[in-house]
Amino acid sequence: MANDDGWSKYAEKVLAELKRHDGWLASMDEKLDNHITHIEHRLTKIESYQKSQKWILGILFSMVIGIFGMMFVQLVM
Repeated sequence: MANDDGWSKYAEKVLAELKRHDGWLASMDEKLDNHITHIEHRLTKIESYQKSQKWILGILFSMVIGIFGMMFVQLVM
C-alpha cells in the first residue's frame, strides 16, 4: 500500500509538470506563429518592393539610353 501511495503522489507531480509544460509549449507555439506571420508579411513587402524597383530601374535605364542615343544623333548630324 505504501508503494501505491508513493506512486500516486509521483504521478500527480508528473501530471502537474506535464500540464505546466503543455501551457508553456502552447505559449511558445503561439509566439512562434506570430513571428512567422510577421516575417511572411515583411517578405511579401520586400518582394513587392523589389518588383516595383525592377520596373522603375528598367524604365530609367531605357530613358538614359534614349537620351544618350538622341544626343549622339544630334552631335553626329
